[in-house]
Amino acid sequence: MGWSTSNDAFIWIFNVGRGSAAFLRTPLNHGIILDISCNENFSTSEFIVKNLCPYLSTYENRPIAQAILSHPHHDHISDCGSLESRDSKLHPYLLTCPSDRDSRDGFVDWTRIKNIDGNKSLDTYRRLFQNREPGLRTLKYDLQRTTVADLEYGIYYLRPSVCQKLHTNDNEYGNSLSIVTYFRYGNHSILFPGDVTPEAMQRILTESSGVEKRFTIFSRTSQANNPRWTKETFNQPSLKGRLATYGLTVLVAPHHGLESCYSSDLCAAIRSGKPGLVAISEKYAVAEGQGKIHANYQGATASFGMYAKFNGTDKWCNSVTTKSNHILIRMSGTGNPKVFCESKIEDLMKWANA
Repeated sequence: MGWSTSNDAFIWIFNVGRGSAAFLRTPLNHGIILDISCNENFSTSEFIVKNLCPYLSTYENRPIAQAILSHPHHDHISDCGSLESRDSKLHPYLLTCPSDRDSRDGFVDWTRIKNIDGNKSLDTYRRLFQNREPGLRTLKYDLQRTTVADLEYGIYYLRPSVCQKLHTNDNEYGNSLSIVTYFRYGNHSILFPGDVTPEAMQRILTESSGVEKRFTIFSRTSQANNPRWTKETFNQPSLKGRLATYGLTVLVAPHHGLESCYSSDLCAAIRSGKPGLVAISEKYAVAEGQGKIHANYQGATASFGMYAKFNGTDKWCNSVTTKSNHILIRMSGTGNPKVFCESKIEDLMKWANA
């Protein structure tokens, strides 16, 4: 059964070189962008428009239900201009990102955001705020929509005013702004932490002062009983509580798996101490001293491991990487997830449509 008619969840993690870009198709056939960058060999926006948008169910008349841009560093937003026009097929119903729209957050200090492109991508990113829907939100579950059992997601975020005090280093400050996205379907779950620093992650896990959270459980009862969960911090489930209760199937390693953002607190929070698999959005070093992949994201200490298909061949692995492959993860809610790694995106789509 092809992805657009399946009740499974499909997650694409794209090979964009020094960058991060992913797409989540929910079992309700809604699309969520999770960071959007590109390189000279691959355009995330063009791929989504051509191969995914035509087959998605619209949300409030938009092909893309939500775009979550974790934080404003170039390698996570280099293709964000594709979201800008209201006429664009990628213009989302919800555009969710750290911004300067709400004074309670303590406004992002844009002078501390230093991007390698001279901040051209940052200028585009900030223009996105002019026409976007209200800030930090998750999708409201329409009581008239088809329901899927045991489907939920949440976002967690540390206010800029706290991040400002937390880090004197500008790059760490920008990383600490990252929105952390958690998605679960039955027994399967995945965490997209952006480039969140260990210090910020520790505060999110302990729900310290300044932590914002939004959450949606796709059920009629939950939406009726918890109408505030999608738009303001209230009594939503904590990230730590969800990880302890359900464990974690896939961890997308923070900050491209680099040692600088390895969080022992995060690993300790996961039931049984580690995820089933680590996915690394590989970051190529462009200069000496930019760090290396943390050893704890690889091998049996990193995860329990599972089978993945690499260019059609099954292989047991503890981690997968976008260094030379695009990644597709298929979650049915029960049983084992299916993981595919292909160097050519066309070959990956054959597995999505199988």
